[in-house]
Amino acid sequence: MIPLGPLNSKNSGTTLSPWIVTYDAMEPFRVSGPGWKHTLPPHLAVEKDDRGLSIDLNVYVQSPENDVTRACVANSKVLAWSFEQLLAHQGSAGCGFQAGDLLACGTVSEDSENGRGCLLEHNLPPPAEQRGFLSDGVVVQFTGKCGEGVGFGECRAELLPALSTETWSSE
Repeated sequence: MIPLGPLNSKNSGTTLSPWIVTYDAMEPFRVSGPGWKHTLPPHLAVEKDDRGLSIDLNVYVQSPENDVTRACVANSKVLAWSFEQLLAHQGSAGCGFQAGDLLACGTVSEDSENGRGCLLEHNLPPPAEQRGFLSDGVVVQFTGKCGEGVGFGECRAELLPALSTETWSSE
């Protein structure tokens, strides 16, 4: 999203799926992505656009009362940036990558009401259901799967109340 560019607004992610999927295991799920519609700087330009990935993604939101809503269903093939481009972009900012480092692709949103991957997008016109902010006690779950065989497990987190200043001062 302009002006942040790819991956630069995901620095506060605190929950990870326990699954690791290798680069080679993803090869059968390579697709042509939609590509970036503007002139790219040389370090992000690609000769051919076949580095996208087809990953079916779901986001579920569970209220403290156990009401579950599927908030988003999308596929990563809509991403404008390939993971190779994300690595190049990260490197161009002076931050290299080492084995074990993590990379976030950013929001995956499709042009449909069910494909809005960002809660802010759920409030854009025409909203079928107005969404507010997530509150304490809400559980958010992300799942991802390629075809019939490669899954990423579930990434699940409960929003907890903020620590009080008294808690901080006693530590």
